[in-house]
This record gives sequence, structure tokens and C-alpha cells, in this order.
Amino acid sequence: MTIFTATDKDGKSRMVGETVGVEFRKKVHSSKHFLKVPPAIAIEKTVWDSLLGEGVRIIRIKDLDKNQYWGVSYETFDNKKMLIERGGFEKQYALPLEWWEVSTSLGTVIQTAKNEKET
Repeated sequence: MTIFTATDKDGKSRMVGETVGVEFRKKVHSSKHFLKVPPAIAIEKTVWDSLLGEGVRIIRIKDLDKNQYWGVSYETFDNKKMLIERGGFEKQYALPLEWWEVSTSLGTVIQTAKNEKET
């Protein structure tokens, strides 16, 4: 297991995720951390750049507000990501919500992910 940290705009280090086996896991509050325009989930660029060396194949985000899980393959995220730079934050890669599969804590699928072949 590897713990990933990032520095916030106040210069404080905070945990932003961890690897468990072939998964990168991150816990967020969607109301605060999901991008509004475009609707997307972002991962710090410095963290993303380290994931390949960790053997990560799946990205799993737990939304603490709705108790939902958002998942996507490493490959899809890597192929469809966009670089964003928001004032006061480090560079991030964002993936629009349409590319994520959403499920409940019990595993019931709420939203299926857009198929890469549809692009």
C-alpha cells in the first residue's frame, strides 16, 4: 500500500489517496470536490504521474456525501483525461463524469460508464 499526499493552497500536506493492490482509492465529498464545469472528477497530476509505477489498473473514488463509488479503468482515465489548472491548486487531470461507472456501497450499478468505442 502506498499513501499519496498533496500540498494544499495553505502549504499543508494532506492525504489524497492510496493504492490497495491494483486500485487507487480516494475519498471525497462530491459537493466540494467534484468539478462543476465541466462535470468531472480530478486527480492531482503529481499523484497521477506516480500511479503507473504502482501497477494501478482501477481508479475508485468514494463519494462520502452520497455513499457511492465511482470507478474507471486506468486506461480509460489516461486516454480521456484533460489537464486543468485552477488558481491556488496544483495541476490536476480531470475525467468527465460520463466515463465513470457509479455504484452503491452494496454494488448496485447506478450509472454505467460511456464506452470508449463510442467516441
